[in-house]
Amino acid sequence: MPQFKKFFRDDVPDFVFLIPYLESAWRPTKGRKKSDYGYWQMVSEVVAEIKTLDHASKALKKAHPDKIRSDPSLSTEAAVIHLKRYYFYFRHVANFSEADAWLFSVTAYNWGAGNIKRILLKMLREGVVKDESALQFSNFYHYLYQSSESNSADRSMRVALEYLPNLWNISLLIRKYQEQKYSKQSLKNKHHIKHKG
Repeated sequence: MPQFKKFFRDDVPDFVFLIPYLESAWRPTKGRKKSDYGYWQMVSEVVAEIKTLDHASKALKKAHPDKIRSDPSLSTEAAVIHLKRYYFYFRHVANFSEADAWLFSVTAYNWGAGNIKRILLKMLREGVVKDESALQFSNFYHYLYQSSESNSADRSMRVALEYLPNLWNISLLIRKYQEQKYSKQSLKNKHHIKHKG
């Protein structure tokens, strides 16, 4: 199992780093180069745009988009920059709470910010919430669920709805794997100490 913890950052929630498990099963060449590709399944146009940003590293600016998408460090850097742009919008422009801004950002990573904005506007127009200040990720997600149920042919909406639960399931699998690994190691150590003494 790849050790993704080396990519953790203080300014990004840990669960964000589960995205490559969901997107590519942590495979560097998953997908098609002309479409979603690499660990984080990014499109080359987004990577090319990220390369032009002032805060992109020199290594990121110099590398070819295909190399970036198939390299664990470069693709993670590019994906984090991309996610933090979403986060900036949802936190500082749309004024959601920090937790909601990250949940929206991860959903936007999969489904696109435009789709999320469209749903939020629809909720306001339909009077699902009284005004913008009442919008939260929880009522957005509930509305997305209802919309998905009534639009079962919309596969992208269903995938967006399942994205966060799938990340949660991956985190549970990783935790279970780590607990089993720790338990086996503890048994080995006890057995070793017993025979030593």
